Amino acid sequence: MTAQQLINQALRKIAVLANGETPSTSESDDAFVALNQVLLNWSTQQLPCLGLQRITQSMVGSASYVLSTRPLRIKSANLNVGGVVVEYPVLSAEAFADGKRTQVLYSDGGYPNTTIRLRPAPTSGTLEMDAYVALTAIATLGTAINLPPGYERALVNALAVELAPEYGRTAPPELLAASAESISGIADLQRKVLGEMPIAPPTSA
Repeated sequence: MTAQQLINQALRKIAVLANGETPSTSESDDAFVALNQVLLNWSTQQLPCLGLQRITQSMVGSASYVLSTRPLRIKSANLNVGGVVVEYPVLSAEAFADGKRTQVLYSDGGYPNTTIRLRPAPTSGTLEMDAYVALTAIATLGTAINLPPGYERALVNALAVELAPEYGRTAPPELLAASAESISGIADLQRKVLGEMPIAPPTSA
């Protein structure tokens, strides 16, 4: 889904658009600003919108790597060496530190930079990580947004509620209720997802 498609859904929710209609350029631009304001507001309320993103890191035999993109949690990781893909399960600090398992990965969840460690340390290939990241702003209307289940509905409903007054509309009670319900749902999902994130560095490598 792109930001434009999400905006179109929100405008249909408040009957600004009929099925098959598209917004004007100015309507899209105004709604795009509102969309990023919703994301910023969620972030200040400690409810970041989680997006799924592919993060890659070249392997050169180092004991650790500082990632250029900070993941809130790494969902899965695979080492790709010349087309041969090997899974690297993501362990907690304690499980990584005990040294009992090999071919594993640890992420320290550090802020502002996250450091990862792999055992054994690959000397070549590319590490491909599917990770949850916080969406604080969307770049353009055409930007593709990859959201976990539940987040798309919550974001569409929240944007519709945000946009309604600009068009002289009052968000209907059912939309307000759906927005509150979906936000509560993603708050629960976020606790489940981020509650599993390791927060302490391993004591040994």
